[in-house]
Amino acid sequence: MEHLNLGTIKPAQNGPFQHIPDTFYGPKNERNFAVNLTKPVLEQLARNSGKLPTTVGKTYDWSYGLTTLEGRYLPKGFSFEDFSYNKLVEIEGLFARSWRWCQPPQGKVDLLSSEDRFFLPFLKHVIQDPDLEPIEAYRNHDTPLLLPKDELQRRLNMYFSQRPLVFDPHTGTYLAPDNLSRVLDQYEKQGLTAKNARAEFCDEPNCGPQFWGQEDIEDDVMLIDLEYQRDQIQDKLSSDDTKGLFERELVVLKDASTHPIEQAARIWFFSHKHPTSPVGSEQAGKALAGIVLLTHGYIPPTISDYELGGILEQTLPADNGVRIFTDFVARATLKAQQKQHFCWIL
Repeated sequence: MEHLNLGTIKPAQNGPFQHIPDTFYGPKNERNFAVNLTKPVLEQLARNSGKLPTTVGKTYDWSYGLTTLEGRYLPKGFSFEDFSYNKLVEIEGLFARSWRWCQPPQGKVDLLSSEDRFFLPFLKHVIQDPDLEPIEAYRNHDTPLLLPKDELQRRLNMYFSQRPLVFDPHTGTYLAPDNLSRVLDQYEKQGLTAKNARAEFCDEPNCGPQFWGQEDIEDDVMLIDLEYQRDQIQDKLSSDDTKGLFERELVVLKDASTHPIEQAARIWFFSHKHPTSPVGSEQAGKALAGIVLLTHGYIPPTISDYELGGILEQTLPADNGVRIFTDFVARATLKAQQKQHFCWIL
């Protein structure tokens, strides 16, 4: 499909809108929705439903975030000139207000996937478990800690039964044991056989790497390197790549030649590709895109969750994903302007 020329899409009006259109709030929402709920009510709903965020909580966050951005940026308009990564994180927090009320502060751990947020403390727990001390006698401390998957699964089952559940924002439910077992499958694929472990880490036949049940493990059994997997997760927390990526993205967003529709699409796409909040990023990206469009006189498009999910599944892993997503937003924006123009004629 040929890319749409953004310059051919005319705004619905000259200058910024005064308010966010009711249609942008959604058919089952209203701008005063947030005023009608309180923190205790949302906390009680979360406890009763057994999951976070609740449908009511997500609706509350959307209404609260939009009304806050409206008061902050309309009608004077939004500009990327004084924008920053910290402001993006702050705005994403607006759309996770009910989540933060009901969850203990996570800090940078929010940057991890649900599975990573479970496995980081679990791996640390296993590595420090006194139950592993008897095999210290085998061990050269410069070699890694290796366990077969079935032993790690056994320990995971015990740990999981005694710890608070971890919420998975992608499914709107708590993380299931099956999800965790699939992670172990991936860890196992990245491991090495007992035979290779013995050959790699020790020249003597009677010593070897530290792994559970060493004497009884057959040579072809795959072993998981616990310390390696722990370090892989911790590296995500110590990395500042997301901020650096946004600073480079900001150069394009500030460029006077970047069309407002492209600005809207890029900030929306970035929030999905590099989320800083487990629940707030997706809504914040959509809201910021809408504010950018309204600042330049465009009606924000109404895109269903189904349509958005389909295009993101296609674009997030693609090298030219942001360009495809921009074209998708452009066509939806054009349709919104045409619909508004038709309504005005009637």
